[in-house]
Amino acid sequence: MNKFNSRQGSLYDDIELRTKWTAAFYLCYALRRIFFVDIAFNLKELPGIQIILINYLNLAALIYVGTHKPLISQPRNRLEIFNEFMICFITFVFMGFTDVILNEDDKWAFGNIVIWLVIYFLYVNIMVILANIARNISIMCEMIWVRWLKQTIPWL
Repeated sequence: MNKFNSRQGSLYDDIELRTKWTAAFYLCYALRRIFFVDIAFNLKELPGIQIILINYLNLAALIYVGTHKPLISQPRNRLEIFNEFMICFITFVFMGFTDVILNEDDKWAFGNIVIWLVIYFLYVNIMVILANIARNISIMCEMIWVRWLKQTIPWL
């Protein structure tokens, strides 16, 4: 088992291994991508069915991540659920670009909604990344400060 962990451990890094469903996170991720490509290339003639199937695929991923919480840390699980929700919601808004809505101004409004949702989606993820970077820099500065203090003031 240790040989497996030393070779394949990065495949399960940050994944909760308490059940088979949580351990299958990357498998579900890969299968979702395969189904997405299959839907995109094999159903070109049926764009309405494509959107519906992609919505179901995104909804299934949101339900999977929401029920199983496959990542080890709670903040990562929350971010993953947020990301899946935003992807699902943006895909639902794409329904506004089908022939259901005939008015071009309404389609323009749906386009603006999609743009603002994507901007919000990126903003939240960038803020999480910057917060993690700031936390790591703070920890490194504290370690450097403590090391410097121990070198300068030996009785500490």
